[in-house]
Amino acid sequence: MARRVLKGIVVSEGMATGPAFIVGTPDLKVEERKILPAELEFELDRFEGALERVRRDIADLESKVRGSLGSEAEIIATYQAFLSDDVHLMGPTRQLIAKERWQAEAAVARRFREVVAELQRLPEPLPSRVPDLRDIERRLIARLLGIETSSRLDQVPRGVVLCADDLSPTQTATLDPTRVLAIATDRGGPASHTAIVARHLGIPAVVGLGVLLSRVRPGDQLIVDGLTGEVTISPDLSEIQGFMTRARKVQSRARSISLQKKPLRTKDGVPIEVLGNIDSGEGARELMDLGVAGVGLFRTEYLYLGNADAPDEEIQTRHYSELLRAMGNRPVYLRTMDFGADKWDHRVGAGNEPNPALGLRAIRLSFEHEAVFKAQLRAMLRAAARGQARILFPMVTDIGEFRRAKAVVSAVEAELAREGVPFGPAVPTGAMIELPAAALCAEALLTEADFLSLGTNDLTQYTLAVDRTNPLVAPSYRPFHPAVLWLLRHAILAANAAGKHISACGEMAGSERFVPLLLGVGLRSLSMAASRVPGVVDRIRRLNLGAAEELVAEILRSGDGDRAKAILDHFDAAKPSKSQTR
Repeated sequence: MARRVLKGIVVSEGMATGPAFIVGTPDLKVEERKILPAELEFELDRFEGALERVRRDIADLESKVRGSLGSEAEIIATYQAFLSDDVHLMGPTRQLIAKERWQAEAAVARRFREVVAELQRLPEPLPSRVPDLRDIERRLIARLLGIETSSRLDQVPRGVVLCADDLSPTQTATLDPTRVLAIATDRGGPASHTAIVARHLGIPAVVGLGVLLSRVRPGDQLIVDGLTGEVTISPDLSEIQGFMTRARKVQSRARSISLQKKPLRTKDGVPIEVLGNIDSGEGARELMDLGVAGVGLFRTEYLYLGNADAPDEEIQTRHYSELLRAMGNRPVYLRTMDFGADKWDHRVGAGNEPNPALGLRAIRLSFEHEAVFKAQLRAMLRAAARGQARILFPMVTDIGEFRRAKAVVSAVEAELAREGVPFGPAVPTGAMIELPAAALCAEALLTEADFLSLGTNDLTQYTLAVDRTNPLVAPSYRPFHPAVLWLLRHAILAANAAGKHISACGEMAGSERFVPLLLGVGLRSLSMAASRVPGVVDRIRRLNLGAAEELVAEILRSGDGDRAKAILDHFDAAKPSKSQTR
């Protein structure tokens, strides 16, 4: 087979190479049969019996995997929510049996097909729930047909790359990370439960490849690059050797990084702070080993995505407290729930929107669901007594919205005080700069915000009106565009003038390519995933700040996205600045 390179979405970082092991999903044939009136009671009993057996199956599976998944086993428990959904799933299925006289198997297949079709027409991550539904459908139909179908993957051969059209959360939950080198699928997204489980297990995973199963055969050698999102089919020897050399270099850099022993400075001696981005408290140990200065972004919404119900105040308090204790005296920036365009969640969402990216998301959603917002803030403030917490509000537009969010914090503090519940005093609060409006209003925000955090992903999207997940316009998503740099520079200069902390936690901060741009516009604090730290640190230590500033100045003068790309492509981070060579 000729070499092929497919591009997908990284949902769990890492690098691996090995033979392909293809996971198929046996097709369960369902006869589209109507029943007689006399069969109705029997058919409804069959459906209820199958439903109860599947509920028990899921409860047993959750119990078995809890040891390996810990709190992430709650993802499996979300199946119980679907199995109890009488509004959208089980109720309408019963009606198809009772009113339209469909046999139970046919009724299940029909209703689930309708719901799946509805989800697939909606924005991500709703299509990422489709594997969950298909898995439940297969389990119900198998029970109705009296077929034992095992979806466990804990006995696959050792040292393989698992390839599939998609994997259900229950399949991923049974994986043995000592056997599976990596996961590659044609479908899936970063917010899927499968992605969350893969990250927890530490298995590199690239999804959304589209045509993998049509091009790979069992045993074909694969390279899975969980940093770039590329999957190479049947690479030649030189390509494998090159990949292994790069993987060893990445591992070596990771082992050699200790920011505690050797403070980070640019080549010309300017100190730079590095923080870490995590979505689970279990990532704290890796950050501590690297010696980062703290957690620059804790994505609290993942606590919601991983549970059958919205986590209550006690569950959240425990999670935040454990993280704060683990990080000791290092700051932890807790971002309030950032649901919306890319992380919609039915427990706090407002339903379908024609344009969710410009709709009820992030801080707007928190204001709309103030009870949920207050529960989260109560948990954060209570946990703040155990460490150096910072509260970060996402998608703030201006000082008015920030004041409104702060007012809720003050109300929650008053509630806790009245109840005699201990909480952290005077917890700093800050705003994400993700909207051009917020960047332009940075001076006003800083009159009350204690700090700012740059969300470069959304800032780029909203500045250039480009959806990076849309393949038709994705090439126009350019974080290096002069307009984006002007907005970053404006916010950074405002923070510096106010003497307040500002960091970047978007993808630019974790990109070796874009680090010179961020430092060149005046930023001195970057937050990124732990796996990105070694490469970024190495780039910074080789970077001459004067050259980075000249790079940015040239791009700002260009006023042209294409020209900016050309300038960046030819930038040599190691060369001395012009001022140093005069």
